[in-house]
Parts: sequence; structure tokens; C-alpha cells
Amino acid sequence: MSFLNRLQKDRKRQEQLARERLEQRKKLAKAKKEARQRGELGSMMEAPTVMSIIPMPENENDKVAMQEVVVKELEVKHSEERDLLIQVCNVSYLINSFFSSYMLLIKVGNTVNF
Repeated sequence: MSFLNRLQKDRKRQEQLARERLEQRKKLAKAKKEARQRGELGSMMEAPTVMSIIPMPENENDKVAMQEVVVKELEVKHSEERDLLIQVCNVSYLINSFFSSYMLLIKVGNTVNF
């Protein structure tokens, strides 16, 4: 498969994922609206998600506004993923430092006669 074909396939996949996220978001907004009308919103309140941080545009048929929402959601998602990766790298560094120090102490301890 050529490079361009892979790029096109990946782009189509990303577009499909974006459509699925928008559909999920619309369903969530509809469910919250119905719950609010029934007075059940308290049970639906959860930890904030990317979808709840960035509000949907007033006109859902406005393609430019919807694209801006998707881009903002992706930026937030990527930022969260980057922060998580940095935390994992920091933990990995600390673990490696600990074991390196531990191994050095073992080597030094084995060479010193008391």
C-alpha cells in the first residue's frame, strides 16, 4: 500500500471517529436535556469530560463551528494524553534511578571488606 493510500485511509478513519464523537456528544446533550426536563439532572452529573468542557455550538448545522469544536476537543484530548505520558516518563525515570542507585550500592557493598 502506498504512502498516500495509507494517509487517505487514516484520514477517513479519523473523520469516522470524529463523526462518532459528535454523535455521542449529541446523544449526551439530548439525554441531559431530557433529564433536566424530568428533574433528574443530579444523577447525571459526573466528573467533567472533554465533551462537557467544550460546549456545542448553538447551530449544530454550522460546519465551521462544529469543526472548531472538534479541533478544540482534540487539542484537549492530546494535551491530557501528553500530560499522562510525561507523568509515566517521570515515574519510569524515578524507577530507573532508584534501581541504578540500588545496583551501585550492591556493587560497592560487595567490594568493600569490613
